[in-house]
Amino acid sequence: MTAPEQKERIRAARVGARVELVDLRVRKLAAELHQPTSEGPLSFALDVKPAVSRVDELVVYSLEYEFSSQDNDQKTVMDGTIEISVLYQLEEGAELTEGELAAFGNVSVLFTAHPYLRELLHSLTLRMGLPPLILDVMRSPLDAELEGSQ
Repeated sequence: MTAPEQKERIRAARVGARVELVDLRVRKLAAELHQPTSEGPLSFALDVKPAVSRVDELVVYSLEYEFSSQDNDQKTVMDGTIEISVLYQLEEGAELTEGELAAFGNVSVLFTAHPYLRELLHSLTLRMGLPPLILDVMRSPLDAELEGSQ
């Protein structure tokens, strides 16, 4: 692990020790089916834009996902956006920096939201009549490093 990655994990752990998950909800869901008769396999692209805000003893992480799926001819089958909000309660008197809150978002919050996103996309593709999307587990940058050390 590089020194910056180690520092990021320490900053995230400082926050993780001082928060409690209060709420996780879908705040926005917009999807469009462009080709209702497409068959698999479909390629899938996903991009996430995280943001964090603090209101008193609450920390809100907003994760905006943009997704699209293409067929073998690279024609868009479906696309859309999903915004998930993850709310944490800070312990009383916790003094955390914006950098620490951002590190927690990068290291922990994305992993918290990922199973919810996976279920939502799987259900959405089935309801659109597409082959069900099975979103893989979220990989940590440390996965490759840990695999190499065995």
